[in-house]
Amino acid sequence: MAKDKKRPDWLEKLKKLMKDPDGSDKKKLKKTLAELKQKSNDLKDQIDQEKDAGHRAELKEKWALVNKHRKKGIRRLEELNKKD
Repeated sequence: MAKDKKRPDWLEKLKKLMKDPDGSDKKKLKKTLAELKQKSNDLKDQIDQEKDAGHRAELKEKWALVNKHRKKGIRRLEELNKKD
């Protein structure tokens, strides 16, 4: 039986990149943030097309989670850019 994950893979990847103390993975962080923006846009499109209210609410939760962590990633990238 499949084990339920608490965190999605993209979140694990983002958190790992954000914890990098010297900012050596800035390019990877930037790429990951671009991927999350695309994921956010895709989820928004799915929300707009979804008819079922229950599934729509679930998609909205996912969309909010993606945007919340994407914004954190953007702030971290800005911090790293200030150090340069």
